Amino acid sequence: MNYTWYELGFFFFVYSFLGWCLEVCYRAFRTGKFVNRGLLGGPVCPAYGVGACLVLLALEPLGGSNIPAQLIGCVIIANIVEFFSGRLVERLSGRVMPDFRRTRLSLQGLAGFLYTCIWGGLAVLGLYFVQPFAFLLCQLIPSLLLRILVVCALVLLGLDTISMCYVLHLSKRERPLVKDVTEKLHAASHTLGTRIYHILRRHLYHAFPELENAKPAEGEGFGRPKGRIFAHGLCLHKVLWVFVLCALFGDWIETIYVFAVSGVLMSRSSVLYGTFSIVWGCGAALLTVMLAPLAEKPAPYTFVGGFFLGGFYEYMCSVFTELVFGTVFWDYSDMPLNIGGRTNVLFMFFWGLLSVVWIKKVYPRLSGLIEKIPPVAGTVLTWIIVALMAADMLISGAAMLRYTARRDGTATQSAYGAFMDQQYPDALIEWTWPNMLYPQ
Repeated sequence: MNYTWYELGFFFFVYSFLGWCLEVCYRAFRTGKFVNRGLLGGPVCPAYGVGACLVLLALEPLGGSNIPAQLIGCVIIANIVEFFSGRLVERLSGRVMPDFRRTRLSLQGLAGFLYTCIWGGLAVLGLYFVQPFAFLLCQLIPSLLLRILVVCALVLLGLDTISMCYVLHLSKRERPLVKDVTEKLHAASHTLGTRIYHILRRHLYHAFPELENAKPAEGEGFGRPKGRIFAHGLCLHKVLWVFVLCALFGDWIETIYVFAVSGVLMSRSSVLYGTFSIVWGCGAALLTVMLAPLAEKPAPYTFVGGFFLGGFYEYMCSVFTELVFGTVFWDYSDMPLNIGGRTNVLFMFFWGLLSVVWIKKVYPRLSGLIEKIPPVAGTVLTWIIVALMAADMLISGAAMLRYTARRDGTATQSAYGAFMDQQYPDALIEWTWPNMLYPQ
C-alpha cells in the first residue's frame, strides 16, 4: 500500500499512543500503580510508532500470506529500533540508561532472545489485527483535517522533545512556551494514564474483591488472590476458554482427518489468522452450556440432546453463512436422509455420540485444566483472547465479503477496498477456505 506522508504520520502517532497505553498497563500490573513510561511528557512512546511505520513500509507489501517472513522481519525491526532508540536516549541524556543498556543488544542470551521475540510478535499482531482498523479510521478523517492533526501533533512532539533535552541537560535556558506546553502534556498524560490505571484496577477488584484491601508485596502488582479458583464451575470465562481451545483443537483434528483420507494438506480454519474453526468452537460451547445439566443423568439423555441440538446447530450455521456471505461451506444433498442439504441424520447421530463423549469424559478433564490457570493471569488472558478473536473474525468477514464482491465483478471505489484487495488477494482467500461454494 502506498501511504502518503500524512497517513504515515497518523499511523506513527496511533501506534506511539497504543504503545504508551501498553506500557502503562504493563507497569500497572507489575507495580500496582500508574507509571508514566518513557522520557517524554506526552502520552506517546515514539519507538513504537517508528517500528510500526518501518513494518508497514517494509513488510506490509508482502500481503497477508507471508506470515513466516513477516514474523522474522518484525523480530529484526523490533531489535533494530530497540538498539537505536537506546543509543539515541543515551546521546540526548548524556548518561547510560540501565533499561536500554540491558535490552538494546537483546539477542544475547535466552532471556534477551525471548524479549525480542515478544516484541516481534506484538509487531505482527499490530500488522494483522490493528492496522486494518487504523487504516479505516484514517480513511474516515477528511484529508484536510488529517493534515492539520498530524502537523499539530508533530509540533507538540517537537516541543516535548526540546523540553526533555532541557531537563536532561539541566539547562537554565528553558523557554516559557516550551515549558507551558510540556507541563500541559505532562498533565494530560498523567490524567489519561491514571484513568487507564483506575479502569484496570476497577475491573480486577470487581473480579477479585479480596484484592481491594490487600497489601501486595513488592513486584506483586495488584496482589495475588488466595484460595481463588479461576473460572470455577460453568461460567462465562470457562465457556470462552472452551470455545477457543475447541476451535483450535477441532481445526487440527479436521486437518489431520482430511489429510489421512485424501492425502491433501488442506486449511480447515474459519479465520484468516490462526488455525481456529469457529464451527467447532461454537459447537463445543453450545453443547457445554445446554448439556452440562445432563452430566449426572444416563448417557441416552445426553445422546438425544446432542442428536437434535447438533443437527439444529449445523443447519443454522449453513443458513447463516449463505445469508451473510452468500457462500456454502458444505452440501449434503447427495447423501441419504439429508435435511435441505445442510445436515443429515447420520451426522446428527455422530453429534449425539460426540455429545456423550464430550460431556461425560472430555469436558470434566478440560474444565479441571482450565481451573489450574492462575486467577489474575487467566482473567487478563481471557480479555486479550476475546479481543484478538473478535478482531480476527471481523477482518476475516470483511475479507470474505470483499472476495465475494471481486468474484461478482464489483470494482472497489475506496482506498479501504484497495487495501483489502492487496492484503487479502484471491489466492489467500481460496487457500484459507478451499471448500467455499456459491449457490447457483
